[in-house]
Amino acid sequence: MKFDKAKSDQVADKLLGMKFKMGGRGPEFIDCYGILTSYYSAFGITMPDFCGYDDWNGKEEYYLKSYSSTARKLDPDEKPEIGDFILFKNVEGANNHAGVYLGGYDFIHSYEKTGVRIDSLTNKVWKKKVYGYFRIKDGPIEGEISSVHYGKLDD
Repeated sequence: MKFDKAKSDQVADKLLGMKFKMGGRGPEFIDCYGILTSYYSAFGITMPDFCGYDDWNGKEEYYLKSYSSTARKLDPDEKPEIGDFILFKNVEGANNHAGVYLGGYDFIHSYEKTGVRIDSLTNKVWKKKVYGYFRIKDGPIEGEISSVHYGKLDD
């Protein structure tokens, strides 16, 4: 699936500056999986919704299987494109972080210490944590961007 850069940047701009909260789904607070659900909802795509706690509780295989219905993991020789999502692993090897690739090595994510921000995959901290890139299945996105939909905020 292809994502238009201008539309992608427009959606990212709506998310920038939000504060981090585990399980947050906006409009004030959001976590990294909330970035995925909110970003893709603006394109009319429903993503499985997870909280970082899911993979920390031994459910990593389940959530990767759930994403496989919506996206495919890129082969090592494929380059990420705008709109692909990235899963990151922690030092124990569990996938506990996610973001959306914006092009030019940049990705948007929500980080506990800073909230929603754009970082670069050229930064060695992020580069070494990449588990994989995932591409949404099906054809190109057409039409106008819908408003960003925020799921329920879990307290």
